[in-house]
Parts: sequence; structure tokens; C-alpha cells
Amino acid sequence: MRFSSPRTRGRPLGALRLALAAAVLVPFAAVAPAQPAAAQARTLTVATDGSDSGPGTVAAPLRTIQRAVDLAGPGTVIRIRGGTYDPDVNIRIEKSGTPSQPITMRAYDGEHVAIDGENMPNTPAPSGESYPRVERGAIHVSGDWWRFEGLEIVNGPYGIFAIESSNNVY
Repeated sequence: MRFSSPRTRGRPLGALRLALAAAVLVPFAAVAPAQPAAAQARTLTVATDGSDSGPGTVAAPLRTIQRAVDLAGPGTVIRIRGGTYDPDVNIRIEKSGTPSQPITMRAYDGEHVAIDGENMPNTPAPSGESYPRVERGAIHVSGDWWRFEGLEIVNGPYGIFAIESSNNVY
């Protein structure tokens, strides 16, 4: 996963803040062997021109990453087509995979995927002020047994905010 230097309204904050947040918030990421494709139960596809009323196939992809997360269960692979996704609230992961069937969120066949948190609340948060924990992170993880592969996260209130979760691979 690549993290770009965060920017707020055109002014770079520097990669140090994001790196520090990732080091503090995600210190227990597990490295587990990859699951063979045959072990995966379901595949959902997301594209910038999709529709959340669709089935999430390559021919009829979903529009939002959150909808794919909501539909996912153990063993699901969420494949995100290239493009920039700019949700106005963070992507909330509150469900879990299992040790034998983690849930995977990855870029579609090496395409470039950017999740841009510029439109999220508290981007930027006023200096020295706090905001609700559930709003932290462009991707907010409180589930277990997830894998995140090939995603770029820019702007937003932290990149990934993981709390009370375990056995995730970032």
C-alpha cells in the first residue's frame, strides 16, 4: 500500500504525520500466507462508473467501496477498478473475515486506485482539536482478518485508522 504525502487545501503536511499515525495506530498488523484463489468465496468489483444497485460483477460493478464492504463476508475479494474514489465519509470496516477466509480489498489487476479523503469531515481538523473516533481514517478498521493490497490513500483524516482489530495485513 502506498501512502502519499497528505495535503490540506493545497498545502502539504508532510509524510511524517501519516507515517507516525500508521506506526502508532497499526502496530500489530499480521503477515499471513496468501489464500489460493480457489479458497475465496466471492468476488465483488467496484468501479467509479458503477452502480450500488448492481451485483458487483466486472460487467456491472458497484459504485462505492463502502457498498462492497457492506456486502462482503469471509473469503470475499473486493477488486477495485482504477480511478480516484472520493467518499464524503470514511469507509467503515466493522465486520471480520476468518483465519482461513480473510476479506481482501485490492486494486483490480494492478490498476492504480486512489482513495482521496479530501471531502471527509475534519479534513483538515483544526489544529489541537479532536473529532469523533469513528470519523478517523479514510479507511476505519475495527474488523479482523482483512487484507489491503495496492491502494493509495491521500488526504483525509489519517490514512487507515485501525483500532480494536487484529490479524489484518496492510
